[in-house]
Amino acid sequence: MALYNIDTSDFVMPKAINQEEHKFIDGDTLTDKEGTLFRIQGLSAPEIMHITGQGELAPGTPGGLAATEQIEGLAKKFNYNNVIKLTNKDGTPMMDATGSRQLVRITDENGRDFVETLNRYGINKLGRFSSPEEINAYQWGAARKSDRINKFSDEPLDEFEQAQLTIEQVADKEQWYDSEFAKIALDEQQLARLNAPRQPGESVAQFAFRKKMAAEYTDNMVLNRHSDRTLQNKSLHPWADGFDIGWSGAIEGMYGAVNMIGEESGFDWFSEIGSAGIKRQHDYLRSKPELKMSILKPTLDDAGNVIANEWDIGGLGGFFEYIGNMAAVSLPYMGVTFAGAMTAPVGMVAPVAMYTGMTYNDMEGDDKSATLATAAGVTMAVLDRLGIKSLMSGVSGTILKKEYRTKMVDAYKQKNPGSTDAVAKAAIAKMTRMESAKLVGSAAQIAKEQLTYGNILRAFAARSATGFGIESTTEVGQELTQYLASVYGSDKPFNSVDLHNRLVNAFVAGGTLGAGFAVPGAAYDAGAWADVNVRLAPAEEKRLSQEGKWAKENEDKYNIKNADGTIAKYVKPKNTLELLDGYRKKLKKKRANEATRETLYGEIIDKTSFPDRDEKGRKQAKDRDFIEKIKVAAKEFPVLWRGSVGHAMWQDAVGSPTIRELGSFFGAFLHRVHPGRNFEEHKQGELAKYKEEVMSPAGAANMLQQKNIDTLGMSEKIYRLYRDVIKDKTLDKVDFDNLPEEFAKDKDFYKLFAKQLQDLGDKLFEDQKQAREFFLDGTKTGKEFNVGYVNNYLGTYKSIDKVQVEKNKEQFIKDLQDEYKFTQDQARKLANAILDNNDIVDDNSLTDFNIGRGRHIPGSHKGRTLGLATHPSGKFDKYMEKDLFINVSNAAKSAARYTTYQKFVGDNGEVINQVLDEAVQKGELTEERANRLAAFLQDYLNAESGNYKKIDNETLAKIQKNVLVWTTLAGLPLATISSLVEFMMTLRALSPEQIQGVLKNAGRELGQAMWETITTATPNLKLATGTQARLKKEERQARLKRLGYFDWDVGAAQTTGATENTFASRYLLDKYFRVIGLQQWTDYTRNIRASIADDFIMDHLATVKEGRASGRPQNNEEQEAEEQLRNLGINVTELLEIDGLPFEKPVNKTREEHLSDMRRVSDRLNDILSQAEYNFVNEAIALPGTANRPLFYQNPHLALFTQFQGFIATFSANIIPRLWGDYIKRGTPRLKYNAFAIMTTMIMLGFVSQYLKDLLKYGQATPYLDRLEKIQRGIGASGMIGVAERPLNFFFPIYETSSSNMVEEIFDTVSGEAAALSNVSRALTGAGQVLEGKTETGLYKLFKTAPLTGPVNILNRRLAAAGADLVE
Repeated sequence: MALYNIDTSDFVMPKAINQEEHKFIDGDTLTDKEGTLFRIQGLSAPEIMHITGQGELAPGTPGGLAATEQIEGLAKKFNYNNVIKLTNKDGTPMMDATGSRQLVRITDENGRDFVETLNRYGINKLGRFSSPEEINAYQWGAARKSDRINKFSDEPLDEFEQAQLTIEQVADKEQWYDSEFAKIALDEQQLARLNAPRQPGESVAQFAFRKKMAAEYTDNMVLNRHSDRTLQNKSLHPWADGFDIGWSGAIEGMYGAVNMIGEESGFDWFSEIGSAGIKRQHDYLRSKPELKMSILKPTLDDAGNVIANEWDIGGLGGFFEYIGNMAAVSLPYMGVTFAGAMTAPVGMVAPVAMYTGMTYNDMEGDDKSATLATAAGVTMAVLDRLGIKSLMSGVSGTILKKEYRTKMVDAYKQKNPGSTDAVAKAAIAKMTRMESAKLVGSAAQIAKEQLTYGNILRAFAARSATGFGIESTTEVGQELTQYLASVYGSDKPFNSVDLHNRLVNAFVAGGTLGAGFAVPGAAYDAGAWADVNVRLAPAEEKRLSQEGKWAKENEDKYNIKNADGTIAKYVKPKNTLELLDGYRKKLKKKRANEATRETLYGEIIDKTSFPDRDEKGRKQAKDRDFIEKIKVAAKEFPVLWRGSVGHAMWQDAVGSPTIRELGSFFGAFLHRVHPGRNFEEHKQGELAKYKEEVMSPAGAANMLQQKNIDTLGMSEKIYRLYRDVIKDKTLDKVDFDNLPEEFAKDKDFYKLFAKQLQDLGDKLFEDQKQAREFFLDGTKTGKEFNVGYVNNYLGTYKSIDKVQVEKNKEQFIKDLQDEYKFTQDQARKLANAILDNNDIVDDNSLTDFNIGRGRHIPGSHKGRTLGLATHPSGKFDKYMEKDLFINVSNAAKSAARYTTYQKFVGDNGEVINQVLDEAVQKGELTEERANRLAAFLQDYLNAESGNYKKIDNETLAKIQKNVLVWTTLAGLPLATISSLVEFMMTLRALSPEQIQGVLKNAGRELGQAMWETITTATPNLKLATGTQARLKKEERQARLKRLGYFDWDVGAAQTTGATENTFASRYLLDKYFRVIGLQQWTDYTRNIRASIADDFIMDHLATVKEGRASGRPQNNEEQEAEEQLRNLGINVTELLEIDGLPFEKPVNKTREEHLSDMRRVSDRLNDILSQAEYNFVNEAIALPGTANRPLFYQNPHLALFTQFQGFIATFSANIIPRLWGDYIKRGTPRLKYNAFAIMTTMIMLGFVSQYLKDLLKYGQATPYLDRLEKIQRGIGASGMIGVAERPLNFFFPIYETSSSNMVEEIFDTVSGEAAALSNVSRALTGAGQVLEGKTETGLYKLFKTAPLTGPVNILNRRLAAAGADLVE
């Protein structure tokens, strides 16, 4: 049986003692950086004179200093640096005899015990608690020493023997007099208390005694030195400490409210939670270094009573120090109130509870008034909110000269007859600078005149005065309210001196901070007018992206111009589908010409197909010599972080308008060159459109009055209805009013649902037929759609259930051999194709496993090549999907795939090949480059369909997928916390007014998302499938449903990069991402971004419309608005041609509601806006695709190293470059400010997210990192350095390893870059340790690899300890 339990972590090796983590304060006592003391079990060393934790003076013993120095030196030199905390069997810390220090042991990397080693050399003295091992070691050492003496050995002493001799000699020399020992304070706080001025309650005599005692202590050192303060206990990081104090005070207030509720309600356990929380915060606040937080000091009488206050400013420097500290302390309180105001009315509970608790905590005695505390809390929260609102109000117009304010009021009244001056001023105050300036007409001139030095200085002074008055009044009112409530609501005595102190500090600090907080508003105001000045200046080419310049060149080809070069009429440029149609028509004509030449003239025409180019391109790459391959690799280095298609095409696009078009077809560019959807967007958009045609499972369950959604039950009944009742009849021949008894009750549902299925089935057929047989203008392509129409197709359609094929793969292969006479190789190839290719959803898709080669067969209606679902043997029924809703989705996916490939790729890649041929013929591209692009595009198409570089060994592939799933479950429980930074991206490129709109909805949406997480995480998971709950979500997030964001392919698994998985695991992963809240958080951020999309589009469109209507040259604002709309895929000229758009905000409904009405009657408008909204969301919330990130992220051979990297790879390839280029480099001042604010806040949230994860992992800030390492980790967590975080951490690792040799070092480095390998290694090591008898340590490692609990070290330790106890 183990003598003690080990409480340690395998995550990192603790750093050397006396560095950041632990250090000696005497020979047998350690302290960590938080000041917690630990006693080394079994070690008894001489003491140093010190002040105890209770403030008492403890004498030293001879040799104390020498023993401390020697023992510490030995531990450092011989790497005894693993501090093991001991626990009892129940998991509680094992304490020393005093109960104040947890016992620890110290070992080296090989497990040798430090105390036993010291015993062996006689440095430690045995005691009654010494273990047999320690006694044996001591006796061995004594015998060895005696042997050396007896033999008069002249062998030199080793380090341990020298240390023992030194301690012995020093102890002999020292005498028992206090003057002979160094008197050292325990820490900086105790030293500061010794040397502090006379304190309230301290008499003159007591103060004299303390000063006499202080004179006996050194001012040059303390036993327990902290790195966050000076020796005089002054903070080295006042802003950070001030914010921490404020945050802790706010939390203490919350606990105070909990305590009050518990005491008033009689719930003792609730009261105890509050009391314990208050104590924790008190203790923590007492441990903080000193900050200057008052400009008064007390005047004392001889007895120590406070009789007055006197000024203690400390000069100008002291005053600014005081103000800075108070600002940092105030921010958390203001933040709580601001957040509450943004989520009012529910959100105001938080600041009310905080201030109520603060007041209740301030009360004294047992008879506290909860009523007065609550009233004070409400009053203080209201005062705080009013103060913040007042500070924030009046932002617009403060810098504006009086003459222009008067002109604006007159202009407004003229535009709005009947308006008074007051109404006009209120309306103007809500306008943007641009809107108010345009009222007068000469907006550019107004903007310039506001930016004079004198005008800005005047605005600063006026704002400061206003801010001082507002905030000083607020703070004084809050302090007075709290103090009087605590006096009259409890036994606390009234003290006029104390009240005077509070009110003076509140007035000075509040007023000065108010003035300070107002200054940024004036600076912002000046910046806003500077922005107006830049925006209204003539358009500058330097503010356009390169793609924007190309787009301008393209649009100029269409526009009709006047003789002077100005545009007489804007003509809409061709979108991607129209451009593709052009190439398809040229292809048709080319084929006709070739046929004529071959038939009439007998010419032998060299027809280089897309597969030919693909093969040639691969051969070219293979035939390069070594030096050339090195050169190409160096040139291709940016492929590691750029989007795959953009990197492949950029070089050629620079000189080739044709390749720019090809790039637009496949999403090559960060900015749009041509309007319209690209390949991936078209597939997704068509699928989303199809799925909107049929009600969701929740809608169906609601009509059927099901409490919980039973998709399989509904599906089985619907299929039976089609089999037994509808059969092959047209719906008008079905008597839905006289259905059989089992259907009769729900006849309305079946009639409606059958109609929806019929309409969708017809649409799928017509769209696929149209895509193959017709061009956009209705002319024939010359191709035949050899697929017959099937009535009631979706009522009988069955797709392949890949889960069943995966689970029963060998049997499926055997059944194919038996029933279709396939060879084993053919059957296995077919089975692998089904499982590997995302586009294969039914047996109609099985004719082409390699996209880009061969003809694409549509996946709906007739044309089944195998007929698995209808095979007479019935053997394949078990491999077919039983869920009708999934089957409908798969049919829609198959149709979307077919139409997209027909338009963008063509049979055998003929459309792509036509573009490449044309580029070569125009001299824009060499044959070699055309072949290389063909090879790349074939890889791209394979990757996009999930068919890229598949692992040939099926066993290895299966093992890898399962390990990756396991690692996902174990490694991502805290992923939602890591994703907090994404929220800021929802505000990207928005105006201040639009940001306010987002924030207004964010709180309510967040609460609903959290509730969904809670209900999803219930043990039985029933609430997660509740019909009404799901309906409410679909209603709340109707935008996301309409845009197709409820699909697995765009869910949390895709965004995190957890896509290399088994089909059987997808249901589990979907539930997992909901349980940990990541799916809800992803939906939340997408939904709040989507909520502002229509306003963003209409605001920018109105700007472009106004500019074009003016007839003058374009200005910067209009150029910027046009490019931002173009980047959403919008054909601006086409959209402007649609009548009735809400350029001004409607009076009785939102723009979104107005546009929704228009979309119901205009498919074209719906298509334009759906694409724009989808892109608007993805511009902010990165959605990993195939084109927008490096191709190697889709290589399964590298999946171990690219797992969890999908989001950050996409973020690095798209969002970071655009933040830099569009906003910081080329943007107008408003966009620069927006980008700066977003990036800095993301970095802050990166630190916050890591701190929250630390709390869950360790119960405190991580004990393993120093300040610089925390900074590196926080910046990395923000996402702002993108994929560069990995090489940065490789060369400058944050976490140390416990590698003992080069081989281990290499493995640790490699596994550190592959989460799955690290997980497997930890599990194997843990299992080995359990088998070796190291039960607790081994179980701890195993629990760290367990789903959900993996990163939560505190819980894992407790589970491991409990498991070890059970084993014992």
